[in-house]
Amino acid sequence: MRYLVIALILTSSFTPKANAQQILLGAYHGALSVGKAVPQAIRRKKRLKVYDQLVKDFKQNYVTGDDANYKCSNSLEVLYMNKSQSIPTKENSLTFRNHADVYRIKNPFGYCWGHAKVTQKMNRLAIFRPDLEAPFKVGSRKWKKFYRKKIKKLTKYNKAQIIPGFANLYELSSHPYIQQKLANAVQNSWAKLAVNIRGLKTGLKKQNTQEEKLTLIKQVTERIERNQHPLVNLHYLGENFTETHIVVLWKHEGEVEPGTHKFCARDNNSEYELNEKCNNHLMISTDELTPINYRQQKYADIDGITFPVGVMLSYNEDVDAVEQVESLSQLCKEQQL
Repeated sequence: MRYLVIALILTSSFTPKANAQQILLGAYHGALSVGKAVPQAIRRKKRLKVYDQLVKDFKQNYVTGDDANYKCSNSLEVLYMNKSQSIPTKENSLTFRNHADVYRIKNPFGYCWGHAKVTQKMNRLAIFRPDLEAPFKVGSRKWKKFYRKKIKKLTKYNKAQIIPGFANLYELSSHPYIQQKLANAVQNSWAKLAVNIRGLKTGLKKQNTQEEKLTLIKQVTERIERNQHPLVNLHYLGENFTETHIVVLWKHEGEVEPGTHKFCARDNNSEYELNEKCNNHLMISTDELTPINYRQQKYADIDGITFPVGVMLSYNEDVDAVEQVESLSQLCKEQQL
């Protein structure tokens, strides 16, 4: 029972006005998360050591512009396999946004963390093969099971998958049955990520210190260079304003003015073309007193607004990357991609 109480507290801390269904979903995953805390912490520590070694190897061995030679490697370079899918075009996006009617449990605050994570995983791990056909009749029970298993392996277990019969993520998520399964994956991913102690910290983040901003610029820039486009947690700063939001940073436009770096964001509350045009972006100043600012534009016909935010790199980024490198490398070699 105490696990359930902890989970309820964690969930409500993110969304003070959360409805009962949302809290119950978070409570369920929160209880599981707390119950598995020790083995997960051990596994996480081991994975982070592997990640540190992968980064060292990348810095020593990678040659810019020579991506093809690393296609099936056991290193971070293998993330370049699906480099074109990381650009936030319509084709590389889910058909539904953060606030949509496809979710089985309605949530007025949306499922931004889950939406961003599922999109990121699909972009990295899905090998779309429109020239191939699924081994079952379209729409049949076996056909549905075939794609349901692929989506689960990819979104839950970081297992790279060949997706036959579809050209891209938008086309895949346009099928009503598959769309619903992807929406379910978004909700489950949100609950798993947000309802734990590390997730709670994102709702408590205050204005970044100068040292934190310098570290953040380095962390994000290096990950983007490795095609490891990271999720970042944004905590809007302001009196009585505790909303958090998660976006994917996919491009570094450099130092646009002295001491200020611009990072393009993929925001799942926004129209596709606005993300591709970098209308949504973070501005990180190295000045001690200037807060990080996030500009968000949801609709093309409505001007964007800018918020001061506290920013944290999503805590599961590097552990996921290790598992994805292993899976992509294995699939690439098995299928001779």
